[in-house]
Amino acid sequence: MAKAVRDLALRFTIPAMGLVVTIALALLYQLEPESYYRVLGFIGFVPFRYPFLDLQGILASVDCWQHGIDVYVNNPCDVLDREFTFTPLWLDVLPGKDWTNVLGLCLTAAFFLALATLPGPLSWKELLPRLVATLSPVTAFAIERASSDLLMFVLATAAGVFLVGPLYRRVMAYAMIVFAGLLKIYPLVLMVLTFRERPRVFLLVNAAAAAVVLATAVYFYGELAKMLLNIPSSGPFSSAFGAHYLPDVIAGVVGKLHPGFSLHLVRLATFAALCLAMAGWFFCMVRWRDFRMALTRLPESEKMFLLIGAALIGGCFLAGTNIGYRGIHLLFTLPGLLALARTEGNIRVRRVAVQGCVLVVALTWAGFFMLEGLFRQILASWIGKVGSAAVVGFLWLLSQIAWYQVATLFFAILIGCCSNWLQGEVTPFATPGVRKP
Repeated sequence: MAKAVRDLALRFTIPAMGLVVTIALALLYQLEPESYYRVLGFIGFVPFRYPFLDLQGILASVDCWQHGIDVYVNNPCDVLDREFTFTPLWLDVLPGKDWTNVLGLCLTAAFFLALATLPGPLSWKELLPRLVATLSPVTAFAIERASSDLLMFVLATAAGVFLVGPLYRRVMAYAMIVFAGLLKIYPLVLMVLTFRERPRVFLLVNAAAAAVVLATAVYFYGELAKMLLNIPSSGPFSSAFGAHYLPDVIAGVVGKLHPGFSLHLVRLATFAALCLAMAGWFFCMVRWRDFRMALTRLPESEKMFLLIGAALIGGCFLAGTNIGYRGIHLLFTLPGLLALARTEGNIRVRRVAVQGCVLVVALTWAGFFMLEGLFRQILASWIGKVGSAAVVGFLWLLSQIAWYQVATLFFAILIGCCSNWLQGEVTPFATPGVRKP
């Protein structure tokens, strides 16, 4: 009985604490708005004058669209005049902006329920890093804006639950992934998980998914072409992440020092050097076969959500600019990394897993140290604005190196699991070395 209560406490502490903090902030917004803005400003981002800005922007676009306004070109219904940056499916299924608060609260509650669905920590020691990562600026930013990435997190969680099951449940999971991809595109990277299937199932599932995606792209070609032009970009020294930021900054510095150099070649050379350096770091830390064998011993649920987080973050990191709140997908990886950290028999694998956990938690809090929050205010009062800018620039550089390290680890996890599945060394449905017929 005591163990059951302890397991329940470990599983539900994180979502319960998240809900408590969210409710406290909501009450603060209603009773003391200035204190609400000050608290969120302290942790590293400037809140809008009211919550759920991103969700309201989507729902306001629905209002305009229903009145015949092309929101991909001009969007006067949006409070910031932002052109629409999502697929047309959002415009056909959602209500207007009068539903902003109701849907925003439902989305927030669904996110915390999804967190409760993830594999629970096995000890209070494992609970701590997951709690710190959850109660981070990344999560606060996503909830305050009611980001659509919260919905992607919920759909990916549901898919992860169904993927650990018989074929009909896995097919439902792939359907959820395709649906999420039709809404936001980037979740389609999760189709890499079809490598775990037998060849016939793999071909059928991917053929069906490709047909649906292509048919949708053809039907909405005009809207999608305009949507791609509206995708926002963000400069460096922010909470956004992407593989291009560090090469862009280095190329900019080289361009100022040597105007004759080709900046494109400098970016490519910098990116290649970073990738080689991170691969060298990984193979110095752990031997490949030991790492693959450790992945085979992971509990299936922890492994599945680790792969989901690795695919989402790794794919987004390479694809381009990602607003900071997309980092909530890092939360998927912590149960699996902590499970790797407690595996027996290989201290180097455990060391890599622990380092991965530390980096993931640090990246969820990176905005606190780099944006105009409490940390920068204190730093400026100690060493002045110029000195604080230099320190923040150095911290930004460290965060970019951390992103490359985390992405390298995630790609290694994906490649390791896929190679195990392709070689038949282990499957989710059979004992090692035996495929289910």
